[in-house]
Amino acid sequence: MRPAFVTAYLASVRAAYESTALARTYVPQRVKPDLSYEDDAEGVALLPHALGWARGEGSRLWVVLGDYGTGKTVFVQTLAYQLAVRAEADPAAPVPITIELARAPGATTVEELLRVHLREQTGWHGDPGVLLQLLSVGRAVLLLDGFDAMGVLGAYVSWSVEELWRPLVEVAGRDPEQPRGNRVLITCRTHYFAEHQHAVDTVSWPVVASLDALIPPTDAQIRQVLVAHLGEMRAAEALGFIEHTYDLGALARRPALLELIVRTASGLAQQGDRRPGQLYRRYTDQWLEAQSPQLHTTPAQRSRILRGLAAELWAREGSQLHHDELYDVLAAMPSEPGETLHGLDPARVHLELRTAALLVRSREGLYRFSHRSLLEFFFAQHVADGVAGDRIADALRHRPSPAVWSFLLDLLDDNALLALAAQLRAILTAPYAAGVSEAALGAAVALERRRGAVVVPDGAQLAGARLAGA
Repeated sequence: MRPAFVTAYLASVRAAYESTALARTYVPQRVKPDLSYEDDAEGVALLPHALGWARGEGSRLWVVLGDYGTGKTVFVQTLAYQLAVRAEADPAAPVPITIELARAPGATTVEELLRVHLREQTGWHGDPGVLLQLLSVGRAVLLLDGFDAMGVLGAYVSWSVEELWRPLVEVAGRDPEQPRGNRVLITCRTHYFAEHQHAVDTVSWPVVASLDALIPPTDAQIRQVLVAHLGEMRAAEALGFIEHTYDLGALARRPALLELIVRTASGLAQQGDRRPGQLYRRYTDQWLEAQSPQLHTTPAQRSRILRGLAAELWAREGSQLHHDELYDVLAAMPSEPGETLHGLDPARVHLELRTAALLVRSREGLYRFSHRSLLEFFFAQHVADGVAGDRIADALRHRPSPAVWSFLLDLLDDNALLALAAQLRAILTAPYAAGVSEAALGAAVALERRRGAVVVPDGAQLAGARLAGA
C-alpha cells in the first residue's frame, strides 16, 4: 500500500505538468551517451533512455549536461511527468522525487532536502527515512535539476563545489536493497561541470557516474516546436523570420531561446516592427528583467555590466575575458546617473555572471557571450550610450562591425539618429584620426543608406585614411 503523501505528490507532479504549455509542445530530445562530443554523433532518444535508467539500466548516478537553454529542465519535468503517470497506474513503478536545486532551501543533508521538499509540495511532516527506503528498494528515483545554480543561492554562496555535491550524490553511493535502487539524476551546465569535474569525481568516488550531453535540436525539431506553439501557417512565417534575421537561426538551436524568440517575434509582429535590433532588445530584456532570489543586481545594473563587458570584449582578441580580470573591469566601468556599480560585491557579480543566460564560461575560466550576435548587440548598446553622451569617438576606436551599426540604427529613435549624424559629421570634418575617421565614415554611410539623407560632409578630412572595409 502506497503512503497517502506519495499519492498526493504524484498527483501534484502530474497536475503541474498538465497545466503548462509543455504538455502539448514538448518535442523529443536526443542525448550523446558518455560525453560523445563528435559532431556527427546522432545520440539516442533521451526519454526512452531515461525511462530505462529509472527501471535499473546504467549507472545509479546519472549526470546530464547541456549549456543554458538546451532543455535540461524541460527534460526533467517531462521525465518526472512520465514516471508519475506510470507510478499512478503501477504501485511498483518508481516515484519521481523532483527537486529544482535553484530553489533548494539551504539543506545540508539529503534527508533535510527531501523533508523540506515534500513538506512544501504536499504538507507532509514525516520521517525522510521513508523516502530513503523507497529509493533503496527502487520504488523512487531522485531527480535534481540545475546543480550549477546552487552556488548562487545565498544559503550556499560560501560552500565549495565539493560541499555542494557530496550530499546530492550520497544516496547513489549507498548499497541499495534492490539492483535498481538509489538512483540519482543531476543536471548541470556543461561548462560549470567541466570546470569542477576533478572535485566532483573525487567526491563521487567510488560511484561511477554516467555523463551524457544533450544534443541541440535539428531543423526538423525546431519546426516541430514552432508548429506546436503557433500552428502550421504561423510556424512557416516564423521560420522565414528566423531564417532572414541576423544570426537568429543560431540562437534558435537552444530550446529556451527559441521559445523567447517565438514570444518576442509575435509581439513585434503585432506592432508591425520586426527590426532585428528591436527583437534582440526584447529578447535580452526578458533575461535582464527577470526577478529571482538568486539575483542581487538590478535589471539596470545587469544591463550596464553586459554593455560594459561587451565593450571590453570587443577590444580583445578572441572576445573573451578571464574571470580574474572581471573585478578590475567592473571597477573601471563609469557609473550612470542614479546607478552605481562600484558598490556591488564583485564576488556576487561573478556568481551571477556564471549563471547568466547570455554568457558562457570555459573550463579555463574565460567569459564570452554565448553567440557573436549577442556580443554585437550589447556593443551596439554601448555605442548608443556614447551617442547619448556625445562621446561616439570613444566607441569608434574599436571599429564596430556592419552588424553593430545595423543594431545601433535599429535601437536609436529619430532624435538620437540626428545626434549621431551630427557627431559623425564633426568627426569627419575634424583632422584625420587613424581608425576613428574610417569607422565614422562606415557609420555615416550606413546611416545614409538607412535614412536616405546625406551624412558624409563635403569637407570630410580623409587624407591618408584606409578605406577598405570602412
